[in-house]
Amino acid sequence: MNTEAMYPLTPMQLGMLFESLQAPDSGFYVNQLCLDLEGDLNMLAMSDAWAAAVRRHAVLRTSFVWEDVSEPLQIVDAEAELEWDVRDWRDLDDDVRAAALEQYLQDDRRRGFDLSRAPLTRLGLFRTGARRWQLLWTHHHLTLDGWSMQMVLNDVVRAYDSACAGRRPVLADSRRFADYVGWVRRQDLSRAEEFWRTTLRGIVEPTCAASNPAADVAALHAGDIERRRIHLTSDATRAIRRLAQRHRITLNTLAQAAWGVLLSRYTGQRDVVFGATTSGRPSDLPGVEDIVGLLINTLPVRVRVEREDTVLSCVQRLQLAQAEARRYEYASLMQIQGWSEVPRPEPLFDNVLVFENYPVQDSAGDRFGNMRLVSVRGEAAAHYPLTVAVIPGDELALHADYSRRHFAAAAIDHLLDHWRHLLEGLLADPGRRVARVEMLDERERDEIVHVWNRTQAPIPPAETLDAVLAAHATRTPDAVAVQCGADTLTYRQLDARANRLAHYLVQRRVGQNI
Repeated sequence: MNTEAMYPLTPMQLGMLFESLQAPDSGFYVNQLCLDLEGDLNMLAMSDAWAAAVRRHAVLRTSFVWEDVSEPLQIVDAEAELEWDVRDWRDLDDDVRAAALEQYLQDDRRRGFDLSRAPLTRLGLFRTGARRWQLLWTHHHLTLDGWSMQMVLNDVVRAYDSACAGRRPVLADSRRFADYVGWVRRQDLSRAEEFWRTTLRGIVEPTCAASNPAADVAALHAGDIERRRIHLTSDATRAIRRLAQRHRITLNTLAQAAWGVLLSRYTGQRDVVFGATTSGRPSDLPGVEDIVGLLINTLPVRVRVEREDTVLSCVQRLQLAQAEARRYEYASLMQIQGWSEVPRPEPLFDNVLVFENYPVQDSAGDRFGNMRLVSVRGEAAAHYPLTVAVIPGDELALHADYSRRHFAAAAIDHLLDHWRHLLEGLLADPGRRVARVEMLDERERDEIVHVWNRTQAPIPPAETLDAVLAAHATRTPDAVAVQCGADTLTYRQLDARANRLAHYLVQRRVGQNI
């Protein structure tokens, strides 16, 4: 028998497994990392390096079983052989080669994985020049999070260096993911339930950022997701870091506070909830920083924007709340939603904020063994209409992955601009009231306050209101004239009602000045 170990899933894995089985062709949770490499690649050494990583990390030999068992289980095989797809694209023109890579990435995501068969990872290697390569690593999110992905890559680089030097790649054993699963199952779920019920008390409806909330979230597909991004200036980024250090608050908390204020203004709600990704690595589990697997979790963040709040009081209150929530981050979002007052099957939110603080190499000049790492491209899609991300760097980057079925590209561009202006406004004066922090630039503010308010329209003095209405009813009888909530009247209907009212008044002998 090839089985090395068998153990249950974490709550996060259970939720992800359920969503993956509900929409097997959606393309969600199929993560891709494409490395653009320059140098003399040793194919045999590269293959040996990845094989060494598979031997070291059980999650790279893991599959899942959910049928005919009392609860879903993850199965670790004693051995697993990675699938490689090696292609030579040197003879292709640059444009054709770029198009071929894009098509391959799409087909690869669409292909997905059979979750019942290990390994849930595969590799592609495409030669694009005499000394140029694209290395594609595709894996299912059920097995790895961002921190773990980087640790696996670090192991591959070390093993590749050894193999290139003629030594057999040997990697030391690491703490098992099964140890984390055991830690999660030992936690007191009743205490987590009490905490989250208290934290979310009073939230009775979802916080929705989508401009088209009627679109079916369940029918989302990874192909629907587009990305937009902007950057803060280096000066603004340094100012935000100084503010965070001065008041002992994290960049993550500042970003969450600004996002909460933005949601409040967009939705008109002073009390909003959104999702945030946490590392899920508990400080009381020794060696947890070396565990490779899926440890992250998505948890609700509640932001109350009080009328008298200053920037600093709002941010500090949020940081305290987040520190407390970390003690109960072992509960799954599915469980937490069940404990909330939002009726099922409604979700708590339709948007998630990710703070990517794990050390992914993404700058030209980094090394991958004896090769130069020119660039890194990551592709991943979460099952939400909107996922926003903060990427630390010399210039803080703000990303938005959004569903085209729920958002227009122009709306996302405005949203990112507003988020950036709020972040910059928060740091301008920490003692200022949050309500007075501006999210519009001067051009947009002038357009809203002045341009859009130029509503004067000349009416010929000889025309009465009923004559103007009758003329409109003749030109555009089916156009909407009046709307109140879900009720509407066309110009034809409005004209007919006006005529009925006029006849009624005449019958009652109502005239001018009476």
